[in-house]
Amino acid sequence: MTRLACLILLVLIHLPVLSAEGSYRVSQAYWIDRSGQSGLENAAAEAFTPFTGPLRLGFLKHPVWLRLEVVPRPALNALGETAETARRSAVIRVTPFPLDLIDLYWRAEGRWLGQAAGDLRPRLNRNICPDDAHCFVIEHPSSEGLTIFLKVSTRGIVFVNVETLFSDDVPKAVARRVAALSVSLVSALALLALGLAIMIFEYRSRLLLAYCGFQISILCLSVVRAGLLEDLLPGLSREALDLAAHLTYPFRVAMSLLLCWSVVAANRPTTLYHRLTLALVVASAGTALGVLFGDVSISLESAFFVFLVNAFVQCYGVFSAREISSRRRVSLFFGFMLWALLGSVGILLAYGEVGPGRLDDFPSHFGDLRLNGLPISIVFFFLILLERSAHKESRERELEGLRNEAAQAQASAAQVRDRQGFIDMLTHELQNPLSTIRFAVRSLQRAVVGHDDAGRHLHSINASVKQAVEFIEHVALMSRIETMETPGRMMTVAAGELVRDCLADCPESERFRLQADASATFLVDYQLMTVLIDNLISNALKYSPSGSLIEIVVSAHGDRTRFTITNDVSPDRLPDRSRLFERFYRHPNVLGVPGSGLGLSVAQLSAERLGATIEVQVDEAKVSFTVEAVS
Repeated sequence: MTRLACLILLVLIHLPVLSAEGSYRVSQAYWIDRSGQSGLENAAAEAFTPFTGPLRLGFLKHPVWLRLEVVPRPALNALGETAETARRSAVIRVTPFPLDLIDLYWRAEGRWLGQAAGDLRPRLNRNICPDDAHCFVIEHPSSEGLTIFLKVSTRGIVFVNVETLFSDDVPKAVARRVAALSVSLVSALALLALGLAIMIFEYRSRLLLAYCGFQISILCLSVVRAGLLEDLLPGLSREALDLAAHLTYPFRVAMSLLLCWSVVAANRPTTLYHRLTLALVVASAGTALGVLFGDVSISLESAFFVFLVNAFVQCYGVFSAREISSRRRVSLFFGFMLWALLGSVGILLAYGEVGPGRLDDFPSHFGDLRLNGLPISIVFFFLILLERSAHKESRERELEGLRNEAAQAQASAAQVRDRQGFIDMLTHELQNPLSTIRFAVRSLQRAVVGHDDAGRHLHSINASVKQAVEFIEHVALMSRIETMETPGRMMTVAAGELVRDCLADCPESERFRLQADASATFLVDYQLMTVLIDNLISNALKYSPSGSLIEIVVSAHGDRTRFTITNDVSPDRLPDRSRLFERFYRHPNVLGVPGSGLGLSVAQLSAERLGATIEVQVDEAKVSFTVEAVS
């Protein structure tokens, strides 16, 4: 990308812009027809104002008359002496192409002759001037010279450049101009293709997208100025072509706004900046509507000033940006200030308010390079290079973070595997002696029948051992569920049958009242869903008053099946709803009830692995758990 920017810069510096030296000495003067109704005879009698170089008068609603006093330059022979030459035809070349109406008059043999051209009229003498100039041919003018009047009417900016040549000098001038136009158009197209290629194959960003839109507008404007629009859209009328040509300028202004905003907005400027930019966008859209439905001249002049004001708004945006380095702030601020300065000078030049002497022809000579987007492309390809570099660094940091997270995850997985192995070993090693103790306690209970104290002690030992076994089983089960990446084989089971299977192993199944929808099903891992329901049933049995009724309702709701279990609870044992699924949490008034405080944690973990939801509702006398799973 850096090499490309350097290459473009070298092309910008070394590309020659050539202009033909006139074959005639020409004195120029102009007069503005404020009434808009003056004919040739009246205009010829007016006082004209002399000028040199191109004529720039800004936006005018009135026709402008130009008077040219044309005197042939003497031909020189090989010795540098004046030689006699045959009378040759004169060719008047008028640019730029987007001038609407051009009428040319000259006097021959005591009468006035005329020709008409302009982009609202059919091309005149295109075989002689196939470039972007309107050509008028005057056959064999007098060797003493002649006076020519030009009437120019246009709704765009009044910028008129007139060149008078001998007919045999025209091919050289046309060849140079066609070469310049070709370089401009090919460069504009190449820059657009380059931006699109980068965006498609390498890197996408808001800035690059805005640049491509801007370069499209530049290409459209270049086509219009080169007079190629009628070749590309041959089916349109002259009026429609002229309207399309005028719309290219508001389009370019809008794309310039978008391009600048894409640069500044990334640095978090103030809200006022965004509002000002939005106001300019609305104004730009208004100028486009004005071209379509209103006064074209006023609309184009408004777009002209929107383009200038945009530079000052961007300066404010850079100044107010909150996330920008000092170096970048200075660079962008200087760039936009330079734009504002050149734009201000350009407005003064366009309205003919200043005469910069040697730089008078610079805007027209530099126009081909400027219009192909080359200077702005150099700047924005550099910005895109910086943005791409920053994006690459950000991605590298993100990848480094992901690699660190992956390493931590692997380390955590290894720790989980080690913990699972330890828990499995521990539960296995503890279950054997606990089973031996339970067997010995049962044997002793049979041997001490009739000894009340010994029987009570053995019963306490048996209850403690049972609680320890239950705790170990819960810990082992929770550990296996936590390390389970995905549920096992998913299968569709009848929800009511699954609940009945769980109740069949329940010691007090007569306390349950089941209401099951026959159409309700679960699409779940059968074993994991059994663990979930078993723990909810066990919880209801433990903490509900002895002999109270426990209600279970299973119902279908669209593509979900709902399982609800409700049990009574003593007012002094109402649990803390926010801590119910907390590991080892137990109400202080139920510490005498056998339990580990892990059952509901196992139930919640099972629901998470199944993709189900579990909710609890606690009121003054009841506790309800609701599980909702895919049917």
